[in-house]
Amino acid sequence: MEVKIVDPLGAMVAVGETGELCTRGYSVMKGYWGDEAKTREAIVDGWMYTGDLATLDAEGYCNIVGRLKDMLIRGGENIY
Repeated sequence: MEVKIVDPLGAMVAVGETGELCTRGYSVMKGYWGDEAKTREAIVDGWMYTGDLATLDAEGYCNIVGRLKDMLIRGGENIY
């Protein structure tokens, strides 16, 4: 498995900065069943853009800090 954290333009961010978590490797899905448009949106050049906001520290530990996609706001609460 490989992971990277990217900014909105797809460039990798510095250690400790927040960006979107991307993964690639044997455990990444091949695509959405019967939905090629969603697959093209989520998987780019073999990297799956998860929609999770995350940081990586100097030792390689990942911390999920928020969500970019599929978020609802109810009564001032963020629901992922």
